[in-house]
Amino acid sequence: MGYATPTVINQRSDPWIGNVNVFDSNNLTAFRSNILRVNSPVCNQQYFLIENRRMATTSRWDAGLYRWLSLSTADNIGGVMVFHIDESMRRTDNRDNANWRRRLVDVVEADGFNDSNPRRSFLDLRRDPTWRDAGDHFFRAGARNHSVFGPNTNPNTNFYEPRRHPNNYSLEQGVRDVATGITMTVRGVRSNSMQVEIRNPLPEVIISTHISGQTSTQFTIGRIYLSGTGSHQGRNVSVRINNTVIAQNITLRESRTPIQTNRAFNFGQPVEITVHYGSNIISRQFVNTQLFNL
Repeated sequence: MGYATPTVINQRSDPWIGNVNVFDSNNLTAFRSNILRVNSPVCNQQYFLIENRRMATTSRWDAGLYRWLSLSTADNIGGVMVFHIDESMRRTDNRDNANWRRRLVDVVEADGFNDSNPRRSFLDLRRDPTWRDAGDHFFRAGARNHSVFGPNTNPNTNFYEPRRHPNNYSLEQGVRDVATGITMTVRGVRSNSMQVEIRNPLPEVIISTHISGQTSTQFTIGRIYLSGTGSHQGRNVSVRINNTVIAQNITLRESRTPIQTNRAFNFGQPVEITVHYGSNIISRQFVNTQLFNL
């Protein structure tokens, strides 16, 4: 991001607990500012960035935003801010956020307002006076505030589906139906250093792929490996690629089970692998369809 290197939080068995500190351009030694980056293997082109933002007269860093918050309580506005980053929407014509349905950088508004009014840009203050609501953008503990961002909140921690129109950014519909299981809980009220807990649990069903070859236009998935733990261990499942069944009655074990596939796909083509137990999808993974280094 230019001014900070994020602390990366990948999937782990225990919660990550730590502080996010505000960036104060007036006092750079008071706190060591930091940003968190939360990844999920369901898609390696999307992630969440988490930072502590302070809307106060004494901070020049957000002075431009503070000017719009012409409220008597403006010095108390701020908290943990979450950004949903989707690198698949990065462009070369300076229109990364032109598609209001799906943006390269999108603010996760704590009160869900942007989800119900998606046409409004997250910083279009002239058209969106409700942005001045102190609880809109910021996660923090306390009455009338929102402190949890997880699978069952609004908004939730789902990722977007894979790109359906790799050659036309404007056609993407922004469907967020890829569950990550990530949960963020903010433990404190607005302050220069705020404690957060990040739960990014390891999956019980793990999918991995082996790319066996590629040409200038295609790549081949030679094998898929499955393993299962916890409640899914011992279950018989089926596997699909782009909703086409490629294997059935596969027993999930802690050790990896290989499934021969040898299927070729075009670069840029969405490739979704799903594991089904009965009528339920219990695991899914999207294959990054960039050029592979074999």
